[in-house]
Amino acid sequence: MIHKRHSLFNNHTGFTIAELTIVITVIAILAALIVVTYNGMAARSKKTTVQSDLITAVKLLNLYKTFNNSYPVTIDAEGCPATPVVDKTDCLPLSTGTTITYYQGSASGYSIREANSGYEYKASHSNNVPVAYNPSAEPPCQTITGVLDTGTELHLAISGEPCGEIQKIIEELYVDGPWDPGSSFYHADLYGWRCMTEYTGTPTSVASNEVVVPSPMPQTGFTSYSNVDCSGYLGDVQTRYYLVNANGRSQPFIQNGFWD
Repeated sequence: MIHKRHSLFNNHTGFTIAELTIVITVIAILAALIVVTYNGMAARSKKTTVQSDLITAVKLLNLYKTFNNSYPVTIDAEGCPATPVVDKTDCLPLSTGTTITYYQGSASGYSIREANSGYEYKASHSNNVPVAYNPSAEPPCQTITGVLDTGTELHLAISGEPCGEIQKIIEELYVDGPWDPGSSFYHADLYGWRCMTEYTGTPTSVASNEVVVPSPMPQTGFTSYSNVDCSGYLGDVQTRYYLVNANGRSQPFIQNGFWD
């Protein structure tokens, strides 16, 4: 009689393709979950870092004002107040990868932004709580509330929270009267403005409640049927003033008048 030798190895047939596919799929899913969880934690960490740095910066700016009776007008590349009083002790925090944009600095106000890996938050002298910043949706947040022309300077009263450095002021002058005083009255509501002249000025002073530019401002554009400075026209006159930053114009401040 012949006896067959049995072995445990002889009974093992190995994994099937289906079993291997299931194992590989499970491993892939677990790996993906680990990566997603890690990325989420890293993103939340960067977001928290920006917010934390900004909260600390606001506290330091308020402390600076307490001792110097003024907020920093400018800060240096290291985040330290540079004017009106240099302070190398209480520099604004700069975590790895974080950038600071400090602008609209004046004795009575400031606006600050901090960004890291796509997360950007802002705060100001009157809003110490960080809020998300969306540059593509924020032309000047301040608005002009009044205009005073002294003959040498144009003083524009402003209100609201700054959200970008004011780079220039635009004045648009619209006139809708006839060129010939003896002709029929020209109706702007039917035909549009007869003459438009644009003037642009660079601020010499920017505070939290006022912007100053030289007066008169230089002419930068016109649309006219007769001449470039709108002289000789009669009728309704509308003057529009705008604050302008890198993202566009503010809402206009409008003054209505009449030339006769």
